[in-house]
Amino acid sequence: MHEEYDGWTEAEWQLVNSHLRRIMGEMAAAEIDFKHIVVSTTKATGASTYRGPFPTALDALLAADKEEHRLGLDGSTGQVIRIAPLYEATPPGLVRGSELLSG
Repeated sequence: MHEEYDGWTEAEWQLVNSHLRRIMGEMAAAEIDFKHIVVSTTKATGASTYRGPFPTALDALLAADKEEHRLGLDGSTGQVIRIAPLYEATPPGLVRGSELLSG
């Protein structure tokens, strides 16, 4: 049993885990054609730099791979490269939760 979910049975944990994996997969599939950015983060400081946007997730993934090779990253360095979807800015007047934003 997973101690951090005290009180859950293994079957309950597996069911929740399965649903979360499915939802995350659906989100990733929906975002594949979004513009993406490459995020480079220094582990020691948490400071990040961003490059892009790239037209698709694949373009960003290729750029991230080139950056990792350029920096010689092998998993033992203090630098982490990842990609992230870039969402449109939220226009004024859209809802946040159940409240209408003013201004």
